[in-house]
Amino acid sequence: MERAQVKNNYNPEGDGDCQFYAISNQLTTVGVYQNAASLRENAITHLEKHRYYYKDFVQGDMYQNLESMRQPAIYGDHLTRVALSRELNCNFLILNSEGIDNTRLVSNNGEYAEDIACYFGYFPENIGEQNVSLDLE
Repeated sequence: MERAQVKNNYNPEGDGDCQFYAISNQLTTVGVYQNAASLRENAITHLEKHRYYYKDFVQGDMYQNLESMRQPAIYGDHLTRVALSRELNCNFLILNSEGIDNTRLVSNNGEYAEDIACYFGYFPENIGEQNVSLDLE
């Protein structure tokens, strides 16, 4: 990929739903329209359906974790990103404010396809956890 200019497209309120709002905003760039609440539910449903695959990636009880995550204002995590990437068949590129070494690609199949990628910025917890929607120009 050529060097791109990064622009903050949408900075949702930091209320625990920012990951889902940022994903909702980015999906509009590829013609998918889902609100944050439905994305949260889709992620949880995917994780429940495939719980035997994901259970080793969850600390504590999987069922309790998913019930907690189902509530509004509970922060999404890497598993919810993976679940939505797989459910939506859409690659997510997450640029981390801590630098290029912390940038992550979340995809359904491990491959990068620029024409279907959604771009996010992530500010880790020690800086004030926040997910934002980005434009690359």
